Amino acid sequence: TVPAGMATGNYKLVVTNPDGRKDTKTKAVNVVAGGPIVQSVTPGFASNNADRSITVAGLNFKAGSTVTLGGVALTDVTFDGSTQLTIKVPEDFTPGTHDLRVVNPSGKGDKLNNAIKVRVGFDLTLANGDVNDQVLALEKRLKKYGHFSGTPDTLFDDDTEQAVLLYQDAVDVDQTGRLDYLTRYFLNTNE
Repeated sequence: TVPAGMATGNYKLVVTNPDGRKDTKTKAVNVVAGGPIVQSVTPGFASNNADRSITVAGLNFKAGSTVTLGGVALTDVTFDGSTQLTIKVPEDFTPGTHDLRVVNPSGKGDKLNNAIKVRVGFDLTLANGDVNDQVLALEKRLKKYGHFSGTPDTLFDDDTEQAVLLYQDAVDVDQTGRLDYLTRYFLNTNE
């Protein structure tokens, strides 16, 4: 095992047997500068109705590192130090679970598989009788949380209203039965 932080260069290797005999090989180990190591992202999700900041933690990050999410280059990357980057997932980013890749200016990189789940962000006020693609996303999310038991569709009906009421009760906001500003806020910012 090469100790962390060991200087780059060629090193000799000395092996000592239990009987005390030694064997030495010059230039046996070549230590090279390591690339970035992506360890985690916080939070691991982003709603796509607005730009969302995500912290990337790891090792050996360099100023000028580039970041791709799902193969798409992100344009807003802040170098916070060798162990942290801050990225912005842009509004309207394609929903799905995406790999994140960091590449240092040297060209060395690392990837974290399934790093960030981008989901539909809610930006409309919705109520009983509305028909909209965001209703479908809302019902899917509420089903995931255990508040909606039907088959998700685009119609905000009585079942949707009941599920919204259950969710609003769970997050302790006014129970309006509508997808209002405060309910959207919790849906967009909570896992």
